[in-house]
Amino acid sequence: MKTRILTGILLGLFFVPVFVIGGWVLQIVLGLMSVYAGYEILGMIKQVDIVPKGVFIYGLFVNALFYSLLLYGLLNGDLGVTLLAMLLVLILSGSILMVAIDEMKFDLFANVTMSVLYPVLGFASLYFVRDVGLAYLGLLFVITISTDVFAYFVGISIGKHRLAPKISPKKSVEGSLGGLLFAAIFSVIYVLILRQGETSISIDLWLVALVAVLVSIMAQVGDLVASKMKRTYDVKDFSNVFPGHGGVMDRFDSSMFAAMLFVLIVSLGLIG
Repeated sequence: MKTRILTGILLGLFFVPVFVIGGWVLQIVLGLMSVYAGYEILGMIKQVDIVPKGVFIYGLFVNALFYSLLLYGLLNGDLGVTLLAMLLVLILSGSILMVAIDEMKFDLFANVTMSVLYPVLGFASLYFVRDVGLAYLGLLFVITISTDVFAYFVGISIGKHRLAPKISPKKSVEGSLGGLLFAAIFSVIYVLILRQGETSISIDLWLVALVAVLVSIMAQVGDLVASKMKRTYDVKDFSNVFPGHGGVMDRFDSSMFAAMLFVLIVSLGLIG
């Protein structure tokens, strides 16, 4: 527990200033995290499947390339063209590897693709939310942290019905609903506090609550997806880069999914 608390404090001391600063500093940090998350996924796959060294390096290189391209597309309004180019490069280059490398079977190609798109889309989305505004990034983390904390406490207090017993046996329906409720409550409180100062999120409070519920749902989906990946490959954590907390994927699984939905909500013009 002491290790977990100390690591949590150190992570906060590092990431809070980085997210506040934003800009190229945050771009680089999130880019490195995207590549490392891809490394964690490929390393997990490698425990039960043959992943040739060339394929491993290919996955990490494409991860870094696509993160840069996606940021460019998000920040310059060329997202559609950028995504099409990324998919074409991924399909064509992956197909060449399937022909050139005997061990590169279709299921490995699918896994490598997941190791690229999952972290790239997640961390690029996190940067996009920060670029929309620090207040919106704060809202995102209020939602994900409230969901995580109160889903746990409500779950251990009154949880009786299992949410996804084959994926994460300890999670309950009651805990999940508690996470949704408190995410909405604390999001509204957060926006009301912001309105007392110079920084504000100028959307109706009912829409804040609705966005909080939707983002909270997606955050929980992200957590369950990561849990299913780990259960599939029979590992406790993606890595131990953050002692007591696991790996990059363990710490940011829900935030990445939440950020991806946030980008979609902004793109639809509901907020931002």
